[in-house]
Amino acid sequence: MRICMQRSYLYAFIGLVGALAVPARADAPRVTTTFFVSGRETPRNCPQPVTVVRHMGDGHEEVREPLLGCDRRVRAEAVRAVSVLARPRGTDRPGEGEPVRELHAGLLERLQALSDAFEGRPIEILSGFRPASAPTSRHHHARALDLRVVGVDRARVRDVVARLPQTGVGWYPNSVFVHVDVREESAYWVDVSGPGQPPQYVEGAVPPPVSRGDVQVADADEPPPSPEAIEALQAEVDDALAGIRVEGFE
Repeated sequence: MRICMQRSYLYAFIGLVGALAVPARADAPRVTTTFFVSGRETPRNCPQPVTVVRHMGDGHEEVREPLLGCDRRVRAEAVRAVSVLARPRGTDRPGEGEPVRELHAGLLERLQALSDAFEGRPIEILSGFRPASAPTSRHHHARALDLRVVGVDRARVRDVVARLPQTGVGWYPNSVFVHVDVREESAYWVDVSGPGQPPQYVEGAVPPPVSRGDVQVADADEPPPSPEAIEALQAEVDDALAGIRVEGFE
């Protein structure tokens, strides 16, 4: 009896090894590993969650979810969530169902690209929709964001967005943000003026060549710019652009 049982176990083991050695059929179903985001199950090959933050006075608001669906299309619920964060400074947060000026969907595509490039580091919106800005400004039409990636050198952020198609990039070396907008043809400009100075645009400015080095990470806990500093800088930019009609300086 013991010998029979031992043989049975041996045959079962041999059969298992043989089954594992058989190549998988070409038409066999694939197994997809999944992870969970906000209680939802998401395939690993889908866009990763993006963390977008905004400081409004003493308050902190945050969105963390994929901005694109698995079909690489912008998710409607993500547009509203990020648009709420990009509302004009000093306005109350809209309640559920209340209208909100939605950002251009292309901005969320660019936010997803930035998040992917910098391994999911939080992206802070410093300014979004500004209805009081000059009509020539894409902020006036909810097609632009001034932003930074927490803990990442701004020059690296500039280099990434400058490679994206149909994107306007404004580089202000003496400021605290990178301007990103959506347009038909890509544009890039540099203003080297300091706070309180008239604009000093660099003629013929082109994006610098992309560095192939590692991402330069600064102190991830550095405090965000104060609202007063942001508003002062943006007011100067709006005033400088009010009379400009040249494509690119928006």
